[in-house]
Amino acid sequence: MWTIPPPLFAGDQADISLTIDSDTYIGDLYAFLGSPSGIKSVELTVDGADVGEIIIPTSFAGGSSFEFIAINGGRFLGEGGIGGNGGPDFGVTGEAGDGGQSGTAGITNQGTFPVSINVDDGYLFGGGGGGGGGSYSTDSGGLAGSGGGGGQGWSGGAGGIAGSESGIDYATDGSPGSRSAAGDGGTNILSPTSQTGGGDGGTWGLGGATGRSSNMIGGVGSLAGFLYYGGVGGNAGNAYAGGNLTLSGSDNEATLRAAGRILGEIGPDRLTTPSFSFNFFANTGIGISANVGLSFQSTGATLEINSAESPTASTTYYLTGGSGTGSDYEVRVRGLSGDVDNGSFTVEAAVPGTWVAISALRQWYWSLLNATRGALFEMRRADIPGTTSTSDEVMQSFYLKATNEDAS
Repeated sequence: MWTIPPPLFAGDQADISLTIDSDTYIGDLYAFLGSPSGIKSVELTVDGADVGEIIIPTSFAGGSSFEFIAINGGRFLGEGGIGGNGGPDFGVTGEAGDGGQSGTAGITNQGTFPVSINVDDGYLFGGGGGGGGGSYSTDSGGLAGSGGGGGQGWSGGAGGIAGSESGIDYATDGSPGSRSAAGDGGTNILSPTSQTGGGDGGTWGLGGATGRSSNMIGGVGSLAGFLYYGGVGGNAGNAYAGGNLTLSGSDNEATLRAAGRILGEIGPDRLTTPSFSFNFFANTGIGISANVGLSFQSTGATLEINSAESPTASTTYYLTGGSGTGSDYEVRVRGLSGDVDNGSFTVEAAVPGTWVAISALRQWYWSLLNATRGALFEMRRADIPGTTSTSDEVMQSFYLKATNEDAS
């Protein structure tokens, strides 16, 4: 049940105060409140219930303000991302898996309105990202990739669909997410341990797992490319998206995160890892190798490693705007078979599968001579409750592709 008192419609300067005590999806808050005119001061309390993703659009009059309060375990929840589809099997060839979709924010401020949130007695969760679809594999004469699991969320993300088979249908769909759990990635009935499995969906405030890769790189030099790679897991949904936020309860952000009351980013400096592949290219003289790779700066920026040319800052950053506190985040190369192609790194900040805080310069690169390498990188906050140096709690992922063609 939810109620809006009569003052809502009493005039342009009226306050809006409502309490929601049963599970309710809100979405567009302006439409939900009946498109009120004039400057509004909105106070919304969720009492022991779940409220689905709140979006504050710019339709509200400038000067409006918003306060969200959760009591008796009430929760503000984002939506889970849809799992990626598996790569189809065409017989002797196939395709890569599709990426999972990102989770959505529990509360989104599309304007510059002042927003205060009090979850001292409740929760603010971003939705989980959908798992990536598994790739086609040449195993057993050709296997299609399975679908990624749906992310945990208000209604949960749908599971990804298994890739079509040229013969018997062995790949399976990913399972959907829900409010109680993330969905599992599908597996191959014929060969469950093959490189075709879909990634699991992400739980609250976490990204989906990337689907398995059968053959990340094919060919040599400029002919190389990502062929049969797993779809990237969808990004974690923010707990709060937008600016001008105040936590109005007595507990600070660190305390709320330690208690598991905030899951997902609230900004303003937040992970913004790209969901596409970096592609660094060096072109040296005949027979000359080059160091090619990527470094993470403690300021929030990335830097291309390219000994054939002067290193230049990437146009994408792992923190919004390329500035922030890197030590609040961790990075790793995922350590499963197929996630690092054709040999080990010349220099690596941590061995595959091990998380390392970006409290200092962290870099990974190969020494390449007319060759291409690739790796799957994963990132997360360092303060997610329950994380360990080997856990699979990921927020965002991306592939790195590095090439040196020596002009021979």
